[in-house]
Amino acid sequence: MSVTEQSIEKLKLTSKEELCYSRLNDALEPYARAVTSCWSSCSCVRLYCTVPTCPPRNADLQDLKDLQSRCFGFMHALVKLLRTSGVYASYHLTFAPTSQVVVRALEAQQNPDAEKRQWQEDEAVAIERAKAHDPHTATVLVLHDTPVLVAN
Repeated sequence: MSVTEQSIEKLKLTSKEELCYSRLNDALEPYARAVTSCWSSCSCVRLYCTVPTCPPRNADLQDLKDLQSRCFGFMHALVKLLRTSGVYASYHLTFAPTSQVVVRALEAQQNPDAEKRQWQEDEAVAIERAKAHDPHTATVLVLHDTPVLVAN
């Protein structure tokens, strides 16, 4: 078992674990594995992604555009990877007044608005937990059995 597979095993066991990567694309495969392991009984998932509209601290608008571009590329690559592994995936983008990219995966039949307040609280928790790491990282974690990725 590789280091990544061992980390994903830990990710499945506890929602207290976090995996950090120095680049957003490095988190692609581990996040896809987390999605497929959390939603193994589901053949359709919907990815919800917040796209940042505020530049990170000590950054300019070009850095923001770069982060947005990497976000779009990541989502397309994630959908492609999930589909090749047998999970039909689609995504929904929402522009948000933050400097982080936040991605969560839900079963396609779940209504995200039904638990909107809970998700807003979870998103704040995920961003806080990600802040404990280097500001230019991608963090994969699980909150309430839902895989979440936070990227700065």
